[in-house]
Formats: sequence, structure tokens, C-alpha cells
Amino acid sequence: KKARDHLRQIVYSVFVRRVDAYSGNMFYYNVQTRLSSWTKPLLLGEDDLRPPEWVVRCDADGQWYYENRVSPWLSSTERPRSFLPCLVCNLQLSFIRCDTCSQHFC
Repeated sequence: KKARDHLRQIVYSVFVRRVDAYSGNMFYYNVQTRLSSWTKPLLLGEDDLRPPEWVVRCDADGQWYYENRVSPWLSSTERPRSFLPCLVCNLQLSFIRCDTCSQHFC
């Protein structure tokens, strides 16, 4: 049981849930390998990762907007102050901060 819980904690630290900007479908992203998958990692078992609060979406007209998955009425075309986009892709929410240069990355 302890070993399984430890493995699950490792999975929680390596994977994040993201949302495809065009389809709105959730996928899993491995922050170490930078690979993504539509399938939930098996080591999560019955558990699942928390979905992101803010996601960047593209509507049918090709317009980008920020969607709040927790409070949809906050969704807007204006970037929320709490949303720090990745310096590389400028789409995904950053969750890594470089200690040397203070830049944010996904």
C-alpha cells in the first residue's frame, strides 16, 4: 500500500491535465518527457488529476479566449491577471518558474 501511494505521488508530480485549445478535450501531459496522451496514466488507478482552472481556447471564428473551467462566467478574451502564460508556447498556463531568469514555462 505504501509503495503504491508513493508511486501515485510521483505520477501526480510528473503529469498535469491540460485542455486542447481547439476541441476542449482534456489530455495528460508529462512534464519530464514533454509527451502527451489522451489516456489517463494507469498508475493513477481510480484517482485523477485536477483539471486546470484556466485554459486558452479557440472559438469557431478562430478567436482566442480564456476559459475558466471552475467559474465559466469569468471567461473572457482578456488575459486574467492570475494567468501566467508559458514563455515558449504562449498558450498553456505556466507552472514552472526558472530560479535563474524568473521566466515561466509550461
